[in-house]
Amino acid sequence: MSAVLNHTWGVSEAQDRVLALVAGMRSDLVDRRYYMVFQAVVDDSYKEETGIYVLAGAIASAEDWVNFSKDWEELLEWCPADKDGAKHFKWTDMQHSPNLIAYFKAIQRHIIRVFSFSFRLNDYYDAKRRIRLNRKNVDFGILEKHFVYSFPQLMIGFYESVSGENIFSEKLNVVDFIFDSTSDSSIVLAGWQNFVESQPEYRRPFIGEVPIFRDDKKFIPLQAADFLAGYIRSTIEGREFGEEWVWNKAMPYVDITQDVDGMVNFLSRVVDKNRQPDQNLMVYRAPIDPKYLDFCWSP
Repeated sequence: MSAVLNHTWGVSEAQDRVLALVAGMRSDLVDRRYYMVFQAVVDDSYKEETGIYVLAGAIASAEDWVNFSKDWEELLEWCPADKDGAKHFKWTDMQHSPNLIAYFKAIQRHIIRVFSFSFRLNDYYDAKRRIRLNRKNVDFGILEKHFVYSFPQLMIGFYESVSGENIFSEKLNVVDFIFDSTSDSSIVLAGWQNFVESQPEYRRPFIGEVPIFRDDKKFIPLQAADFLAGYIRSTIEGREFGEEWVWNKAMPYVDITQDVDGMVNFLSRVVDKNRQPDQNLMVYRAPIDPKYLDFCWSP
């Protein structure tokens, strides 16, 4: 990996922080290591339990992330400074910038694949209302957290999309997961564990260690994930960005969405798997006024 062997430390803090992930690792293992970065966003109506939830991620090799960080670092001059004078990209601050396309192009140059999982929050709450045990509301536990619900489904979609491709070859490329350090680590770890346990044995050797947490103000790849989550949500909401904003073949985009029926199917399978023998699972498969739910359940 030339980026590691030839790197001069202390010149670019952004590159240094990426290379620190593989420092001390055998060179033949460095080339087999890929890193996924994630960010989740909801719109301003989240508190009213409406709107759209988007979990977005991007994957690239350590070397690609090093080169990306150098390009992105140069673009930070357009970003507003925080109270400490440091600049970093946040979609909420930059979404109307005339320079926004430059960040999109930087992502296209270096990232192997972009992927997202999105759903409408109203559909999520509707799906939960349609599932009951002995005619009572179901405690979905950790699945009440949108991230825990989304992450396994996003990752399953990702691995299915790359099945048979040389990104996971006989070289045994391993993928590590990186999240913003401001994330609730207990929720992230629960979502990650839920995903790992759902994976077949043949896929587990490709999954890295427990998630890595970094400060998105300093670890630039996480800013790319923030860009992508905001951009994808904006396109779902109908915003048009122009002809230049297209995914190229060199960087495929895996878009995973789920409607209310898909959520009902998924959640009901989880509940059915974990219910007690004396609990009767009841699922309503069609929209209905909530006041009539007790009369309209079907097994």
